[in-house]
Amino acid sequence: MSKSIFNVFSNREADVFGRPELQQLILHLHNPKAWPMADMEQYLAGLSDASRGVAHEIIKTYKGDPDFKAHAAALEIATLKVRSEYPDTEPDDD
Repeated sequence: MSKSIFNVFSNREADVFGRPELQQLILHLHNPKAWPMADMEQYLAGLSDASRGVAHEIIKTYKGDPDFKAHAAALEIATLKVRSEYPDTEPDDD
């Protein structure tokens, strides 16, 4: 019997696509050089309780998710495309 693997993109799709702060985390986990995060613990502490819970699920499971890399790469491409087409939509660095 195969073990079921948690997939953040299918199990928590609404959370991932509805919360830019989770997208930022996914991008960082996927490509930390392109999407740097100075202090992961501080970043997580600044999230709402709901987002923090999902963020911890992402961190705990992304390495074992065989689809994470492909989905995160697609998210990265989409993010870069949106930023290039709509440069005034850059997130604040608050």
